[in-house]
Amino acid sequence: MTFTTSFTQFVLHLLLLHLPLCYTSTVSGEYPNDIIGVPTVPQPQILTTQLLTKHLQTYQGYDLAVLLYHPQSQDCQSFAPLFERVSEIVKAGYQQSGLAVAYYDCAADAQSSKLCRELGAKGYPTVCYVSERGVDVFPGEWRHGEELRDYFYLMGSLRRAGSLGAMVR
Repeated sequence: MTFTTSFTQFVLHLLLLHLPLCYTSTVSGEYPNDIIGVPTVPQPQILTTQLLTKHLQTYQGYDLAVLLYHPQSQDCQSFAPLFERVSEIVKAGYQQSGLAVAYYDCAADAQSSKLCRELGAKGYPTVCYVSERGVDVFPGEWRHGEELRDYFYLMGSLRRAGSLGAMVR
């Protein structure tokens, strides 16, 4: 058995263990304190350039999914409720999820526009996933919430797999 085959089997095993069979869930009860230091509300927070840069420079102990948007984009306005719903389904903002979600305005000023281009935004909306491994741009179609949900679950599984690998070493 090759390394690639065993790694693939390992990732599939993780996915089967960690992906729920039923994705429909609702967030009930009160949100705990947000893992980015601000009281959580049932929707993503808006990041400043300073805070986003901090996340990019130093891993904060949790992953961050950021919706890069342009406030005048009709597509961004249409996508925002779906982004929030997917965030609820994956329980973003809860400590045990290891994931926080946020918005970042790419049109706020020249610095934010430059940062969005550096992160790989070629159009809006763009979802970036910031983790210990770096920045990854969501490769799917933003209109399909199932793709985004599965992407968040997959990236979280890779984070947990990395934690398991670090414990074994």
